[in-house]
Amino acid sequence: MRNNSIRSLLKIPGYKIKEIINKGEGEIHIRIEPHKRNKGICSGCGKSHRSIHSIREMTAEDVRLGEFRVFLHIPKRRSECPEDGRIHTEQIEWIELGARVTKTFAKSVNRLTAITTNQEAGWYLGLNDEKVCRIDKAILARLARRYLHPTPLSINISIDEVAWKKHHRYLTNVIDTDEKVVTWNEKGRKAEVLDKYYEFLGAENCKRIESASMDGARTYISLLR
Repeated sequence: MRNNSIRSLLKIPGYKIKEIINKGEGEIHIRIEPHKRNKGICSGCGKSHRSIHSIREMTAEDVRLGEFRVFLHIPKRRSECPEDGRIHTEQIEWIELGARVTKTFAKSVNRLTAITTNQEAGWYLGLNDEKVCRIDKAILARLARRYLHPTPLSINISIDEVAWKKHHRYLTNVIDTDEKVVTWNEKGRKAEVLDKYYEFLGAENCKRIESASMDGARTYISLLR
C-alpha cells in the first residue's frame, strides 16, 4: 500500500508520511513529518515561531489499520517563546494531551468504555486499565465543560445520591426528568453539597424550578427552604 493511501486513512492534518519504519507482529510503526507550511504552534503562547531550539521525537498510538496497531513517530519542535523566554514544545491539535495517543484513538477508547469496563477495554486495545481510565476521564471532563458549564437550567428535576466507591463515598446527582440526563453532580451527600447546585444556577433560575423529586434524606432539605 502506497504512503498516500495509508495517509488518507489517518487523520494527521499538516503532516505527511516519511517512511514506514517497521511492519510485523501485529504493529505498524510510521514516521511522519510536518509539511513545510506547517510552522507549529507554541504550547506556551499559542503562536508560531520561526526559530527552532531543538526537536524531540514522540510516539503516539493511532486507530488500527485492520489487525495492526498503528504507532506514529512524530518530531515535536521546541522553540524559545518570546512571551516568557522559556522553551516550549509545540502543540499538535490532533494529539491527546498527556496520553501519547491521537484524539481519534482517544475517542475510540471513550466509545468502548461506554459499553464495557476499563479493564476489558484495555485488554482489547492492548492498554493497561489505568491508561484507559486517564484517557476516558479527560474526554468526559471536556464534554462536561462543553455541555454542563454553565450549569443548565432544568424545570423539573430529580435528586438522588449514588455510592461510587467503598467506605461510603457518594455522589449527589441532579437529573433533568424531562430530558432524562444528569445535568450536575458533586462528591458527597450533605446539604452543603446540594447548595452548590443552587449557587451555580443562581437565585432567578432556582425560582423557575417547578418540581423536584427526592427521597426523604435530610441532604435535600435545603431545597424546601
